[in-house]
Amino acid sequence: MSALPTRHKRLVAATFVLFGLAANSYALDPSRPVTQYARDVWGLRNGLPRGQIRAITQTADGFLWIGTEQGARRFDGFTFTLPQDSGTEPFALDRILGIVADRAGSLWFRLPEPTLVRYEKGLFTAMRVRPGVDSLATAMVPAADGTLLFATRLDGILRWNGWHFESTAPQSALPPSPIISIAASGNGDIWLGTVDAGLLRLRSRVITKIAAGLPDLKVNCMLADERGDLYVGTDHGLALWDGTRFTQAGLPRALRRARILSVAKDRDANLWLGTGYDLLRFNAQGLSGFDETGSAKAVSALFEDREGSIWVAGTAGLDRFRDYAVVTVSE
Repeated sequence: MSALPTRHKRLVAATFVLFGLAANSYALDPSRPVTQYARDVWGLRNGLPRGQIRAITQTADGFLWIGTEQGARRFDGFTFTLPQDSGTEPFALDRILGIVADRAGSLWFRLPEPTLVRYEKGLFTAMRVRPGVDSLATAMVPAADGTLLFATRLDGILRWNGWHFESTAPQSALPPSPIISIAASGNGDIWLGTVDAGLLRLRSRVITKIAAGLPDLKVNCMLADERGDLYVGTDHGLALWDGTRFTQAGLPRALRRARILSVAKDRDANLWLGTGYDLLRFNAQGLSGFDETGSAKAVSALFEDREGSIWVAGTAGLDRFRDYAVVTVSE
């Protein structure tokens, strides 16, 4: 689908933040074919920077924040804006690997350098996990209690409690394999995905290695949902934690083989999966792919906004999927 017509774009721009997308977005009905979802596409001609998008989040004011290879952009539905630092010494924010929001409304940016950056009230602040030590953050996620969890290369698993970093698991308790994904369950379990050592569970400061049923030892992404289910995406398929082991039972063949790069579950129980070649939707009706040419090729980030639309970030741009107000009927 092409980008929105100019006149309609201006309407979106005027209402996007004020109404939090409500004027243009509906929850994604799982009974509809994917061809009946509205699809909006933004790319270079719309002001989106060139390169891969790795992160998307939304702040309380309704803006989307996009993490790109050329820094962060704030999106109001019409314009991608380079955020300005209101401090006396402007902070340069280049390649973004991740973005999360904390309970105070601050944004945290993960970079390829050993520095986290916090954006709060118009100010960017470099946040080193330990002064004088170059400890790279390799993954981060909000926890159920509102704190933030960080996996690092030298300081193990850290928790930001709103005032300072505190150790949750020391580096000595972790395998040499870098942690590249992290998830937090509602019961307090912390799941750590590695490059080549499978999955670890951190429970009450005790780490357990869990490999039974995993289709591959490289864990690219994870999703812990409100039901307590844990979905794990690897280079060789998706797996579901059943409480005792990982299983692929009941999954379509394509999901048992695909390279899963990102995963999200929306409020209507649609499971969205970003692969190395396509975007997939899996629900009670089965597995659906998106064959139309669009921005999502290798899908590196997925995000559900407050109104239930799904945002898809890939190597060539940004897509939004939302319900049409009226179902189309074929003659």
